[in-house]
Amino acid sequence: MSGTYRAPGPSDDPVDDLFPEDEEPMTHDNERTATLNDPAPANPFSAVPRKISAQLDVEDQLIWDLRAANYSDTVIANRLIQDGFTHYKPASIASRYRRIVQKIQEQTDELLEADLTDWHEGEDDALHQAYARAEARVAAEIQAARNNLFTYTSLEVNTLIDTPRYSATACKNRLDSLHNGTARQPPELDKDLEAYALDLAGRKEEFFRQKARNQEREAQAAETAKANTPAALAKAAAKAEQDRKKAEITTKRAALQAEKDLKTQAHGEFVRRREDTKKAHRDEERARVSEASRDRHILRVLQRNYEDKIKDDEAMAAQERHEERRRAILPSSFGGRPTPRSATINDDEHDGMGNEYLDFNGDTFSSPYPTNNHTASPSPYAGPSPTNNAYDNPTSALTQRPTYLPPNVLPRPSAPPGPALPSTEHIDVSEDPALDPREIMAKPELMNLIIERGMSKNREKETKALLTRRLRESDRMASLGELHGWLRRRGLSTRGNRAELVWRLQEYDARMSRSWRPKHMATLRKSREAVREKFNKLEKEREQMMPRPGRFGVSAGGVPMRAMSGVGERGLLEGGIRETVEGKSGSLGGINGGYSRGSEEESLGGIHRGYSRGSEEGSEGYSRPYGPYGDVDRGHEQRGSSGNERIPSGLSSAGRNEDDNEGLFMGGQREDGLVRHEHDHQYHDEEEF
Repeated sequence: MSGTYRAPGPSDDPVDDLFPEDEEPMTHDNERTATLNDPAPANPFSAVPRKISAQLDVEDQLIWDLRAANYSDTVIANRLIQDGFTHYKPASIASRYRRIVQKIQEQTDELLEADLTDWHEGEDDALHQAYARAEARVAAEIQAARNNLFTYTSLEVNTLIDTPRYSATACKNRLDSLHNGTARQPPELDKDLEAYALDLAGRKEEFFRQKARNQEREAQAAETAKANTPAALAKAAAKAEQDRKKAEITTKRAALQAEKDLKTQAHGEFVRRREDTKKAHRDEERARVSEASRDRHILRVLQRNYEDKIKDDEAMAAQERHEERRRAILPSSFGGRPTPRSATINDDEHDGMGNEYLDFNGDTFSSPYPTNNHTASPSPYAGPSPTNNAYDNPTSALTQRPTYLPPNVLPRPSAPPGPALPSTEHIDVSEDPALDPREIMAKPELMNLIIERGMSKNREKETKALLTRRLRESDRMASLGELHGWLRRRGLSTRGNRAELVWRLQEYDARMSRSWRPKHMATLRKSREAVREKFNKLEKEREQMMPRPGRFGVSAGGVPMRAMSGVGERGLLEGGIRETVEGKSGSLGGINGGYSRGSEEESLGGIHRGYSRGSEEGSEGYSRPYGPYGDVDRGHEQRGSSGNERIPSGLSSAGRNEDDNEGLFMGGQREDGLVRHEHDHQYHDEEEF
């Protein structure tokens, strides 16, 4: 009911008070409306039964108004307590409100029957709508009751047959088939029981197969429906994205691991190469130390042999001097002619001491007393001793016999020394830094060359200029064996003379530098021209500064002497002057070049293979000693590095054999024979020196 129902007052018309006013409950002028949330009174009235009538009192009017305003029973009960009315429980509010409504409806029915009131405008439409809703509600209730028809039928039939086995659906289907005439007869009435049993078994098997298919289809449909839900789709998408990220991470890790493996493998290869290089260097150093130790051992052996031979020679010389003194004192006791030279000159037992000139030569010592200090006053007949430095090394002492002067050839003052010739042992063609192509190299590259050659290094104090100067000094002082080793390490040729090897080494190091540019070819050309020009100048100087042979000679023992007529070029000239001019240039087949390692192919077999820098292969034979008159001992001719070809003693074996233009050294050997110069002519017996 809409509106606010008021109970009739004493001064109002009774008919007007029967109808509610058209006012909203919330807009009704009521003093208690604003006090709904006020606290309840301390002492409310107890709930006592009160009569309900259509004339609402103040308490029922409040319940009517609050219920029409859709307040809950709890709020209404609290409001009644708050206003000092009867204390109702919330459940009592609803029952009292229903009784109030029932009383009002009974009073309205009486008034309508007495035509004391009527339906108002708009209420007829509301009546029609209410009826339609009621019809729908009743129809739904009737259908629900109709649905219970076969449920009740199932309960009744199960009660009648004493077996609760048929459901409402079974009852409905059986009744429909009986009405349609399609119902099967009971099995008890079938005449062929076996056929019925077979048919029943087939139907059961088909039924279970169909049921399994249906279950599988339903499960698949349920799985599909479950997978097609938004949550399932989102979960599947998230899982796919996670799998993709995992695959990417796995791929990246595999790539990083592969790169790490490559780096590890490269580092391992680098370490292996470094260890191999270190091992090779250690092996090379051990071999060098071992070879040096072996060389020192051989040198000690040769030195001992040399000293023993000198002692033997001194003893023999002392005995010979004693005999000479006896012959000088008693000349009549020694008669006969002297022993011919042909019988004694090749006698190894006398070692050249049994000379025909000793038979009639006077004693050079005037003192009648014997003395052992024969080295203080050397005899012109005696050979060199270990203290007079006549031999360059022990090998020369072992391979050269002492040179004795004839008694009628007295020592004379030597000729004044001529201008010194350039040495061919150490040749420097790039002393000028501007001509050294290695000046363009960086300091670390120069330091690597210093380390390669085993030189000391000081990285803080050394500059590029100092390093290049040290390298040029090393080139000048290096042996042919060392030059060949450096060239072979670079894969270069070892053919040519010493200067060509040095120049080839410098050019290769410069061209392999990181600082090399095409503009530096000018420096190489200037260096090449300097090599060619300096060697041409060297040869001219040697030809001009060569003293005329024949005046004075120097014996192998270092004693100046005057040569006799009849001694040819291969005698006193080569043995004396040529040896004096060239010095330790390796002209004696490598023997005078010092005890240094020449090459890897050399043999350590003693004096038969010289420890020299004169040639790459060394001296394969004896060193061609000189006879007592300065001539060459034919039995001890030298065999040089060129095989069985005999090279005269005065020619340098360090010369360039494959020179295309001309010999770069004095006395060098060309392919077509010996290189003759203006001073190298033959002296005959009738010519005077």
